[in-house]
Amino acid sequence: MQSNVRSPLPLILVILSAIFLAFMGIYDLPLIYYIYNYYHESLTVLAIVQVIISIGSVITLLTVTAILDFIGPFRSYFSYMVLGSFSFLFLSLLLPALGIYNPTVILFLILSGIVYSAFSTLLNTILPAIYSKEQLVRANSIFWAVRHALGALLLVTGYMIDVIGSINTLILLGAMISITAASAAAIDIGVMRIINPSPLSVDSMGEERSLNLRYLVEGAYYLYKNRAVLRLIIYATIVSIPISVISSIYPVAIARALFGGGAFFLGLISALGAVMASAGSLAVARIYGRFVKGKEILFMIISIISMGLLSLTLSTLIIMKSQIIALLILLLMSFVSLMYEVILSYVSQTVIPGNVRARIFGIRWTIEYISFVAGSIVSARLADIIGVDLAIAILSTLFFITGFVSSLDRGFRKLL
Repeated sequence: MQSNVRSPLPLILVILSAIFLAFMGIYDLPLIYYIYNYYHESLTVLAIVQVIISIGSVITLLTVTAILDFIGPFRSYFSYMVLGSFSFLFLSLLLPALGIYNPTVILFLILSGIVYSAFSTLLNTILPAIYSKEQLVRANSIFWAVRHALGALLLVTGYMIDVIGSINTLILLGAMISITAASAAAIDIGVMRIINPSPLSVDSMGEERSLNLRYLVEGAYYLYKNRAVLRLIIYATIVSIPISVISSIYPVAIARALFGGGAFFLGLISALGAVMASAGSLAVARIYGRFVKGKEILFMIISIISMGLLSLTLSTLIIMKSQIIALLILLLMSFVSLMYEVILSYVSQTVIPGNVRARIFGIRWTIEYISFVAGSIVSARLADIIGVDLAIAILSTLFFITGFVSSLDRGFRKLL
């Protein structure tokens, strides 16, 4: 892959960004395991933690695009990496001593939410500034491939939790996140010098500076005038709820239902899913030109319906205690979901013009994040009451409804 500049630094930045996001995802494993076991195996408590973290996403909605407009995406990226370099480590150190409901712990949960929810917006404004339209699919596929290939470390993480405990694992991962964030910030400075963006502009996309909340109105007005893009965000938001719940909240309960619990089995499920997700993202890069190009929307619709069928099958296999086949279905779900995510990223980056891209991505990711939090509370409580198997079956209906409605949406089908 060749970037618009002859330097390895942009590619290094993409890889470090993928590593940073991967470590943030791996960090969830000991955090979830600690909370789930410390607070009497309640998925509802996990959902409450997501609510606390979601406060950070609200702050992101109100600030990230104004910051992007004022200092540009590369300087914004640097600032958030600095914030990420200490927030996760401090959270790891304070959580066991102070408890989940301590104000200081809540503060660092919020800070971690700010970094996590802002990251996708930052990445989706930086990549189009570095890579051409033709190179974006490959850049996104490399990013997601690295991010999910590192998910294989979840298996090691699960073993570490069983050996040294969830808290010590949290501290170790917090330190690794700090090192990665600091490295990414340093590389970002080098890329910034190569691209040489103006300090008071977003970048070569030509977005004008805005120092107030006008960007919310501008973004909302763009979506009002471009209903197909609005529906893209709505469909993506609905689909993100079951994908996120099944992949981030339910695995601990799935591991308990299939294997009787244990951090190793939770790590096994997460690691195998991450490896297959990585394979899915790489598969997109290989088959895109031959099978998908020009059919991106159709590919997304088929992927959504496929995830519905797979999740319904998974629900049945959990009831039957069919461990091996259930694992295979989980792997296939991860494979399909990441193929879907890569194409969704490409479509979003392509159809949304540069002068509103940061605004729209900020709104989109924040809405998705808040929707996930709201959905996770209901889904977690539902799983606590009726069991994770039946809860997955209910969530599968979101895939089917979204796939069916989007397939009938002529404006959405002609988005590209």
